[in-house]
Amino acid sequence: MKKYFLIGLFFCSLAACQSEMDKYYEIPDWLKGNAYEVMKDKGTFSTFMRAVERSSYADLVKGKGIVTVMAPTDEAFTAYLSKHNYSSIDDIPEVELNKLVGYHLVYYSYSKRDFLFYNPNGVDNEIQKPGHYFKFRTKSRDAISTVVDRANNDVVRKIMHKERFIPIISEYSLSSISASQKEDYETMFPGSVYTGGTGSFNVANASVIGDEVVTDNGYLYTINQVIEPLETIYAEMNKENSDYTQFAKMYDRFVVYQYDEDATRDYGNGDSLFVHSHNILPPIACEWTNFYNLSTPDYAQMNYLTSVSYAVLAPDNKSINQFFQKYWSASFSSLEEVNFVPLYHFMNEHAIRYGGGMIGAYALGSYIVNNDIWDDHQLAMPTDVKVCSNGILGGMKDNVITPEVFETPIAPALCNKDYNVFALLCHKGSLFDIFSKSLDKDFDVFFPTDEMLLGSEYNGDYIQYLKGNPYIITDEQVQVANSTDGTMSNATTSQAKAIAGAHIADGIMAQKGETEMIYSTYNDYEYLYRKGNKIYSSATWNSERFDNEVSVAEIELIKSYNMGNAYALKGDKGTTSLIADQSNFKDRVKQIKGTNDYSGFGIYLGMASVDDTEPAFNFLQGNRFIVFVSTQASVLADLIGSNPKFDRQAPQEERDMFVKSLFVDMSASGLVDYPFATTGKNTEKVLTTFGTKTVNGKKENITITLINKADGSMKLRDSKGNEVNVTSYFPYIYADGAAYVIDGVLDLLN
Repeated sequence: MKKYFLIGLFFCSLAACQSEMDKYYEIPDWLKGNAYEVMKDKGTFSTFMRAVERSSYADLVKGKGIVTVMAPTDEAFTAYLSKHNYSSIDDIPEVELNKLVGYHLVYYSYSKRDFLFYNPNGVDNEIQKPGHYFKFRTKSRDAISTVVDRANNDVVRKIMHKERFIPIISEYSLSSISASQKEDYETMFPGSVYTGGTGSFNVANASVIGDEVVTDNGYLYTINQVIEPLETIYAEMNKENSDYTQFAKMYDRFVVYQYDEDATRDYGNGDSLFVHSHNILPPIACEWTNFYNLSTPDYAQMNYLTSVSYAVLAPDNKSINQFFQKYWSASFSSLEEVNFVPLYHFMNEHAIRYGGGMIGAYALGSYIVNNDIWDDHQLAMPTDVKVCSNGILGGMKDNVITPEVFETPIAPALCNKDYNVFALLCHKGSLFDIFSKSLDKDFDVFFPTDEMLLGSEYNGDYIQYLKGNPYIITDEQVQVANSTDGTMSNATTSQAKAIAGAHIADGIMAQKGETEMIYSTYNDYEYLYRKGNKIYSSATWNSERFDNEVSVAEIELIKSYNMGNAYALKGDKGTTSLIADQSNFKDRVKQIKGTNDYSGFGIYLGMASVDDTEPAFNFLQGNRFIVFVSTQASVLADLIGSNPKFDRQAPQEERDMFVKSLFVDMSASGLVDYPFATTGKNTEKVLTTFGTKTVNGKKENITITLINKADGSMKLRDSKGNEVNVTSYFPYIYADGAAYVIDGVLDLLN
């Protein structure tokens, strides 16, 4: 009996608990039903309700899922149907209707505060960046489409279109770079009224009427207009009768179809699905603004999806053609022929990726003013502004942004197809940037043709150019030999900078008259020597001085710019580029020490042991140096003299020290450039050599004094006051140092 009593007590308790649980889960009185029921009760959404019934989203709106509904009034729908020439909602095709209704259904449940202060990093961060995350995912998407992938044997790709995002526009989200947020908004959405400054917001072209209504499957908002589904920037440019189709074609030169593993799994039905994207440029054909190279799934990248947008300032077809005629038509037969580097620099100036808040029409105009500094005509604000699902399109009628590099001495690399390899190297080495960021500095650029560069050696082998798939604009590479093992590989940034930088002069170190001068180049310790119309690199100068047959490049002015001059290099088939001599003096001198200007120096080396060490000249310890080499006549005259400065009978250590004293330590001497003779002033500079002597029991470096005379000559003076002439106007320059010829012998050890 006790057993049955306890069982009965248990069931009584259970019934009491169930009664309490029912009270806990009872639907509150203030919930009015699901979104569909609420609209039905209000009685002003019959047309939208009919649209929902005809769409694929009826069950969702009726409670089978959480959703935020933006409900246009019957009055709003009447205006929409009239605008689009429909007599009733039943006339709208099913596909179009799904697209339209889906754009009024926002994923998840958002209150008004949620929309205004949304932050994917949590509610604790909402106040930090109000309006920063202003885009919200809707149910609207386009059907899978197909394209022909020319880069892959014309295979047909199926393109997955993701759901559209919709902008919530408020005083927080609209760019602060605006004369008037109201004016900015109403420029972007003609016929709409801005209500974002009243503690409320606009949903794209619509205004919210009143407060949100809580339903048992989300929130319901009343809006005064049907929301027109926004297209991507790319789709907007390609609409029928668009003025921007030429720009869209140029953009598609960078097209890439990326395989979408998640979409293929979920929606492919056995087919592979791809995303229409663009390489290097902002992917304006993608509905979503996430990053495809992240490990996080695209749908989870809410930081990027809700805040990142693209902005395109698209010149109209007429302006594109005018730009082509001015800058490209002399070398390229059509826009389709323009190479990657020039096209990229043009396109990149017109397309940007930005994050946080919404760029408005006024901000687009500010961007033009800040970047369009070289045009010959009046600057213009964008005349055709379209808000898109992934950003904003600013159409420019009769205007184009001319990138400033097109009006600097580097411009021929972007305008002449004969300089394509040089352009690729400049791009890889980021050398175009120095022209757009150094407007207070002058440059002279000497342009080698592709033939000259491909006939030049770098790291002991010829430079090579590889062109891959003709339909992949970025598929071209410059290859050079590796300095360690000689294998060929794509040029690195530093290698590209070294090769191209050898042709960019950023200053004049010395000058005689109008046509003889020594230029410093962008590369440290590399120089060019111009003599008349001939231009020497250290490689061609060193080679010619040793009686080798060298085809020296000649220069021809292409154009003078505000920032300097552009010169074409001219020559025959044997003429090479201006790449500097890459050999080391320490290695080279062993081969040439008995010839020409090195004959006298070779005599000293024959009686010393500094080059017999391993490595040779190890006293230099890898430091950059200057070496002064006496002529053979002066060396022989000193050796047979009654009191020679170099004593061949002296101990080996003393003879070695004499030779070491011919080498000047650049760093210890405070030199940042090799010295060159300048006119108009007399100067003296004490140079520290690698030689040492003992003075009063203390070892110290031997010094010599370099004298620059006002007449443009240079001399050396030793501690005894003996002077010799420096006969080299342009020295022998190697990768590790420079050799100057002098016409006498200095007293270095006494």
